[in-house]
Amino acid sequence: MQFCSRRKRFDYSDGSAVPLPFEHRATTAQDPLPGLESLLDEQLNAPFASGCHWPLRFVLIETRESAGDSAQCGQPLQHLALVYQHAISDSRGISILMREVLRGLSRGHVDCGPMHLLAPSMPKMFPRDLGWTRWPHLAWETVQEIVASRDCLKPAERFATDHCVASAIQRTNLPTAMLTQSARACGGTVQDLLFAALLEALHFHFWEDLSRSRRQSLAVYAPVDLRHESSMDVSHVLGQILGCMTVRTSLRRPLQFGRLVERVTAQTRHLKRCGSYRTHSAHMDVMSRLWDVLPRHINRWLGPSTCPIAAFISNVNATTFLERELTGGVVRDYFRATGTGIMVPMMLGITTLGPMVNITTTHRCNVFDRADMARISAHVVRRLSGDLADSANLDDYYSPPRSAA
Repeated sequence: MQFCSRRKRFDYSDGSAVPLPFEHRATTAQDPLPGLESLLDEQLNAPFASGCHWPLRFVLIETRESAGDSAQCGQPLQHLALVYQHAISDSRGISILMREVLRGLSRGHVDCGPMHLLAPSMPKMFPRDLGWTRWPHLAWETVQEIVASRDCLKPAERFATDHCVASAIQRTNLPTAMLTQSARACGGTVQDLLFAALLEALHFHFWEDLSRSRRQSLAVYAPVDLRHESSMDVSHVLGQILGCMTVRTSLRRPLQFGRLVERVTAQTRHLKRCGSYRTHSAHMDVMSRLWDVLPRHINRWLGPSTCPIAAFISNVNATTFLERELTGGVVRDYFRATGTGIMVPMMLGITTLGPMVNITTTHRCNVFDRADMARISAHVVRRLSGDLADSANLDDYYSPPRSAA
């Protein structure tokens, strides 16, 4: 999880041991899920202490299912939550860190108290080769991004008094094999399928806003892992945020989903072929320096207005990192609730764990409410599972799934 409205700069040094908070929380209810989501929301909105050297904290959450009016309760279920700022790592690096802590807990080497970890250096976390010769190219690509965004709709604030972040864990039985089968049937990758499903849902959600606006497109972006492209040694515990691809599309009328996937696939292949996404890390570094200087009220207007983003997709195969813990029964589920900042009003997190896929959403409460997010995520799940016709419409979007009807 992470909540970072303004990116802070931290002074890391190799081999320096720093304390890491480890908290403990508990909740008891007939349905533990709402209590768990409430505790996660509390953590997403809790800022780190001023001058925090290491923007990470672990929270051990115990949920227990109550037995009605009986004093007896069910067996407790433990959830290990890692709260971090996205400026320090990507989700894959955090998964590795989570794995090491889980192994320490299983061996009894970690208590609920301050932990001490070795902090990697920033050059290792963000390896890049951007000398002065690259700045003109970077500036040109930044201008291109701004120009490409001029037709994208900026999601309006509907609830101006509520600026908190809320999460939701989607109960779904979506097999990994079904997801890959749906992607192959559409002729794209799983990432392309996620882009298309979320873009379709968001176009239905913002249908009236798009019909009244001159801006007819929506933009959704996702991180790109570039560790295999780097020549530097990045085998340390944390990963990097090195790339990002933004998919923009307009659906002035309902489009067959297969055609939408083809359109998205063409965009992602072009972005991968030209390699412009590699400069995203340096681009974000430049933008963060501007955000640190400008007042907050200007940032809240300037960032979303310059590059309007409707949503963020985070797709991680956690089985790669937690296979031993999964087969050994140490880990049953893995959810990632990425807090959204001023640039992104919502996030859709897809986590593959063994044969199943977990889905988590987070949203800014001044743009979406829980009913909106439930409808959007339900539409995405129906698309991923192949439960919708190729030609969907607004009635399909607002109708409940067959299992809930």
